[in-house]
Amino acid sequence: MTPSHAHQPMRWGLVLVICVWTGAAQASAADPALTLSDALDIALRSNLALGAARARHAVGVAGVGVASALPNPEAEANYTTSRPHQAFLVKETLPFWGRRSAAIAVARGELGLVDLGVEGVIQQLRHDVRVHYYGLLFALRAEEIGRLELQNDRELLELTRARFEHGDTPELEVKQARLSAGRAEATLGTLSSEVDIARGELNLDLGREREAPIVLAGHLEERPPLPDVARLVERALGEGRDARELRQRVAVEESRLRLARTGWVPDLTAGAGAEFDDPDFSVGPQFSLGLTMPLFNRKGAEQSQARAALEMLSREREALRQRVSTSLSSSFARVQAADAQVKLYSGSLVPSASEVRELYRDSYREGAVGILNFIDALRSEREVQLGYARALFDLERALADLEREAGVELNDGPAPD
Repeated sequence: MTPSHAHQPMRWGLVLVICVWTGAAQASAADPALTLSDALDIALRSNLALGAARARHAVGVAGVGVASALPNPEAEANYTTSRPHQAFLVKETLPFWGRRSAAIAVARGELGLVDLGVEGVIQQLRHDVRVHYYGLLFALRAEEIGRLELQNDRELLELTRARFEHGDTPELEVKQARLSAGRAEATLGTLSSEVDIARGELNLDLGREREAPIVLAGHLEERPPLPDVARLVERALGEGRDARELRQRVAVEESRLRLARTGWVPDLTAGAGAEFDDPDFSVGPQFSLGLTMPLFNRKGAEQSQARAALEMLSREREALRQRVSTSLSSSFARVQAADAQVKLYSGSLVPSASEVRELYRDSYREGAVGILNFIDALRSEREVQLGYARALFDLERALADLEREAGVELNDGPAPD
């Protein structure tokens, strides 16, 4: 074989490595790691349910246009046997300007309610993205813990086999180690399925395909500062979506009441036209004025309905104040409980479980304890690590619930000491 032919497979191998490396680099560039802020931005741009909700704004704008439109004119043509034989008349109803302005105010108020409804969809989407973002981080952490458990159980199996071959341990311990490794492998398969489910939920929020790859830049240990609950209640009553929606509903009903109060004002109908074939003239002008007499319907029922709605909203305002204060206090208590669990795990349980596992490992190597004791220590450490990850996720979920309940973003800083 010539030197050129000898180096040809090497060159092809180098080309293959370069292509694989380039493709991996392009895939990495195409799918950058997402922070929570990045995920929220993508969801606000691409979520299909939010896009459908935003389309309601156009419906509300059209409603304002409907309320602003003037009535169409009426054309009337007459032919009689008396003279003049023919007449042509164009009429236009001129609505009372106060009635038209009140109708426009009602339509604009309803448009504001539509926009507040879109804000509600956005708040729910922010909640879901945050929960599913940290839910995926939790699933990945659990899968990592399961993978480490499988690795430890396999190492334990090899160690037990070596001790059995040297006559230091019975065959029963080898079977027990093999059973523990098989159980860890089955658990890892379940945890991997949980990762796929969590990834699909987050991709749905982001408007992507369920199986689309996604890389997260965040960490479960990103513990945000806890908000000041008193300040949060104040913000919720002033800036919260529920409070603003209630004020908007009051404004709409007040506009409806003003619209109903214009029912006693008649509409004016003016007309102009011409008459033909009269003995005294060939063509003559014709004018008319008409009024809609508000004798039987002065919108009294509509006024009563609007007043009753305003009374109902006044009571809802008091109920909202009480509900917001109570619900936010309860939600904040759940946040504090979750935060206390995180501190307990990070400060005591996780270090202790790791220390106990190392002590049992050394004792098992020296033959001081049996394999069941060592397996229990490994399993206890795994449960503690999973509990710590679950506590971190529960804290993020409790904060997401608190933000949704308040109707404002949790950006007012930590609570004072």
